[in-house]
Amino acid sequence: MNYYLYKKKILEAGLVDVIIIQIPRILYDLFNIYYNSTNDLKLYFNYDCETSIDGISIVKRKTYNFYTSKCMETVKSNIFELNYIIINHINHNLSIITTKYNDILEFIINELKIPLLEASKLIINQIIDFEKQPSIGYTILYRGAILALDSTIGLNDIIYSLSLNNSILSGFIRDFSACTLNYIKRDQNRIGIFFDINNKIKYNIKKFHLNDSSDEYSLFFIPPIHPFLQLYCSGELWHPRTKIGNNYYKDKPIEINGLVCDDINQFIRNCDYLLSNKTIEELEELYQQYKSTGQISVWQKKYLKYKNKYLELKKYLSII
Repeated sequence: MNYYLYKKKILEAGLVDVIIIQIPRILYDLFNIYYNSTNDLKLYFNYDCETSIDGISIVKRKTYNFYTSKCMETVKSNIFELNYIIINHINHNLSIITTKYNDILEFIINELKIPLLEASKLIINQIIDFEKQPSIGYTILYRGAILALDSTIGLNDIIYSLSLNNSILSGFIRDFSACTLNYIKRDQNRIGIFFDINNKIKYNIKKFHLNDSSDEYSLFFIPPIHPFLQLYCSGELWHPRTKIGNNYYKDKPIEINGLVCDDINQFIRNCDYLLSNKTIEELEELYQQYKSTGQISVWQKKYLKYKNKYLELKKYLSII
């Protein structure tokens, strides 16, 4: 959300009584989980390569946006109701939205009556700090993996479509196996506190537009799906991922990992919009370049604000 752009436009229009509220994506998703728990929503949206409407694959380029729009129609009233819940909560103290995000987090935790591990709170508070900052033309994506090993080309020339997320909670309700939270908390010790054998990876990617020929558009696919929907989706193609090089089929048959449509013919038939305008080798070079310049980086070790707290937790673990 470009909060400052909206605020500027509102002021220019002279709408002095209109208040613009900025809320980090992670808190919006937590409110959404709270909303789901109180309403027992049965929403489910499948974006697998095999899913179809009237026999037509929904992930073909011509029908993807149609399916997404159709999903939006079914949840529009839920989105408005969720927005009302969020606004109603913070309306008691508007300063909370700029200075006390932790109070909102504690409210959600208490209302859900789910104990959140201290390490999980630290992760969420870190993400709140990322997401409350002005975007300045960038978007944030997340991934749980070992960054040093991350590559779009694996052993034996296996091609990978790497899975990312707009939020660590995307897919939480219907597809936790694809939820980033599942990966950044993959390594659990005996008392339930998680640490980072799997890295917590943060992508700072310049925003781009369809067919704008930018490096970002060449490398990344970011589906046009509303944040509300992403929490209830399952399958492979509802979340961001890296694309496949345009020379994948010219030299020899290859295997594509990370996608349901891992067969070449199935990929051509159902996932053509994941085909990049660059080659396999160019995409790998670009991905490694992003890593070397820090646009793709591990955040836990570098984010010093919480370093001492993590050291305290690790010291605690070593003595019990």
